[in-house]
Amino acid sequence: PIRGIDWVDLHTFLTYACLGGSLLGINELKMTHVLTGQVTNVRDRKEEEAPIESVQVSNLKQFFLVFIKDRPLELWDVSSLSLLREIRIEPRITAVSWSPAHGQKPTGSASSKDAKATMRKENFVITDSAGLLRQNQIDSSGSCREVSSISI
Repeated sequence: PIRGIDWVDLHTFLTYACLGGSLLGINELKMTHVLTGQVTNVRDRKEEEAPIESVQVSNLKQFFLVFIKDRPLELWDVSSLSLLREIRIEPRITAVSWSPAHGQKPTGSASSKDAKATMRKENFVITDSAGLLRQNQIDSSGSCREVSSISI
């Protein structure tokens, strides 16, 4: 069964499911376009792992995060459906959320060639099992860096 849904835009959403047991199974991550019915497999890993706990699309719909307990956090590009990087945090990540957007998404009809150039920086926060909250920033190249941290 589907464990979660997150909307990418008005006509497209991501769903995730885990086939197998409740502790380990094969995760499925799919993008569905509701007007055409097209379903695209996003994540093609076939090894057993803990179920996906959450998938969260960024506020500006440029990126999404895949959170699986005891695994690196996965940062994906929405437009290319490509894994940009795996983010390892020690101790264990306990929660993740996108920060409110800085600025606004550009409007107009930019070509796909110009789309990457018009991307904005986005931020997300992670909490870990030691009680640290870390703010991370992603730039248009998909580069991710920690910009601040506080104990909570």
